[in-house]
Amino acid sequence: MMQIVRIGAMTAIAEGIVAFELVPEGDTALLPFTAGAHIDVYTPSGHVRQYSLVNDESERHRYIVAVQWDAAGRGGSASMHNLGVGAVLHVGQPRNTFELVRDDVPTVLLAGGIGITPLIAMAHVLLRRGRPFELHYAVRADNRVAFRDFLDRGGDGMACAIYRDDDPPEWRFDAGSLAARIKDGARVYMCGPSGFMDAVSRACASRPDIDLRLERFAAPEPAGPGPEFTVSLARRGLSVPVPAGATILETLRGEGIEPDVSCEQGVCGTCLTTVLEGQIDHRDYFLSAHDHKAGDRMLICVSRGKPGTTLVLDL
Repeated sequence: MMQIVRIGAMTAIAEGIVAFELVPEGDTALLPFTAGAHIDVYTPSGHVRQYSLVNDESERHRYIVAVQWDAAGRGGSASMHNLGVGAVLHVGQPRNTFELVRDDVPTVLLAGGIGITPLIAMAHVLLRRGRPFELHYAVRADNRVAFRDFLDRGGDGMACAIYRDDDPPEWRFDAGSLAARIKDGARVYMCGPSGFMDAVSRACASRPDIDLRLERFAAPEPAGPGPEFTVSLARRGLSVPVPAGATILETLRGEGIEPDVSCEQGVCGTCLTTVLEGQIDHRDYFLSAHDHKAGDRMLICVSRGKPGTTLVLDL
């Protein structure tokens, strides 16, 4: 469902990062969202970009997103930064593939750079509920710290640590040291650059008690093409081969079927599909290791079937 919004305010919150307050255009209320959600933003340049919602999920009068200028990007951030207050945008319905679980499990929020955005929304909820949690935030330098006022203000139950690459060595972020200190059975929500997240994931590999949940903004270089396999759509009664050089998504489009998709990189989770039968070759960066092991869901934009298998999908 498309929504029309207007930029109510633009605020520089760190070097190269601008926060946008998006308010309804007219009397239409904004659709509700939950912490961890993101929206598709249709920029004037024609780009469609996904931005995490930063503000408290209890707010219904605005959305807040933060956009980091990326000189090496595909133009989405430049298009946003060149806008002004009062500009009108179209945005999609909030979608949440990085949901905050509401229980009493020890919670750790772990951010690298602009990956802080969805975690700020989670922090709002945890503070309001009186839930203690840790927030660890790694940045290149002090001028890259976003949402400083919120982090400095903190609140009862929030233990916040900020790590800067130009700090003395003993104060810099160390994935192995942090992984060793995380409480037993904790749930960790992590978002940030691929290198940062890969380092933390490796460090946590020796801690099977940790429930590590990730959200990536972009995927690393894709793996090479896999062998051919077959995909069967249970609800349609259709079976088609997926060639070595094609994805399930591309194959379904060739059959005139358009599943819900967004990033097409295995990052956002929009194309998450239930698997009824078959062995999956997971190539996404959305599902956790626990999800991969369960083998009952996959992202059809990048993941494949094991050689010679038939994947039966709930489509």
